[in-house]
Amino acid sequence: MPASARAEKSLLQVEKGEVDYDSAPLPPTSHPQLAKKYGINRGRYHVTPLLETDYIALNTARPLFADVKVRKAVNYALDRRALTLQIGPGAASPTDQILPPGMPGFRNVHIYPLDRPNLGRAKTLMNGRTGKATLYVIRDPAASAQAIIIQANLKAIGIEVVIKQFPFSTFLTASGRKDAPYDMALLGWGADYADPADFINITLSSRNITPENNINLPQFDDPKYQRQMEAAARLTGDGRYAAYARLDAALMRNAAPWVPIANRTAREFVSKRVGCYVAQPVFPQLDLAAVCLR
Repeated sequence: MPASARAEKSLLQVEKGEVDYDSAPLPPTSHPQLAKKYGINRGRYHVTPLLETDYIALNTARPLFADVKVRKAVNYALDRRALTLQIGPGAASPTDQILPPGMPGFRNVHIYPLDRPNLGRAKTLMNGRTGKATLYVIRDPAASAQAIIIQANLKAIGIEVVIKQFPFSTFLTASGRKDAPYDMALLGWGADYADPADFINITLSSRNITPENNINLPQFDDPKYQRQMEAAARLTGDGRYAAYARLDAALMRNAAPWVPIANRTAREFVSKRVGCYVAQPVFPQLDLAAVCLR
């Protein structure tokens, strides 16, 4: 049975009261009707932002993306709204920042376009340069569709994108090698705990560039930002969050090691007898300890 058919069947079981909870991604045929019928977050259908960011790592150790102007050009050239729609209806919101909304230290600073590309700005930054980029992606329908959009968007500014797809486990091994010949890698990062260091220091610290199992996929190694990351990590309270807010904005505005694309959501549908819905704050899905059954 196709995945969409399984999800449809699960939703019907919840609707009939045969099942009390469904956390499966809602298929396009069902999402609009459920949202209209039950009202998002007003009863049985819940959509909660996750502490997660989908992004493209731009490999700064490779010739094309060693140039910060080219990295910025890609940030201006990509259609974030189109890329986000491939994840699914209501499944994510476009973003241009490293930290997700809801993370302490997040401030919305509007650096790159979210609704449509700014090709004029991108072409100005490219200044007539052209290049070829190898893109690593996971082999699934959403990532495949996103890869085609990335390829088309970047062709418009003179970058030829070669797509290489891998099963998930193989992708992690391949992209985690420091000497891997990728220029771009499409993936996501979710919070292990609700602290901005879990995003910025973990994924962008030069200390995490390793021969294998590399977490810093852009291989970003800038002594100035490394000092700022380490200084921010020593702070506490409001000062810590303010420091990470400044780092988030400065990294994307001035260094652009990522192309942040989207922040995902948790989508849940419960039966008529499930009440007292509470989303957990760090992993915002149904808190089973709070549930009451009618």
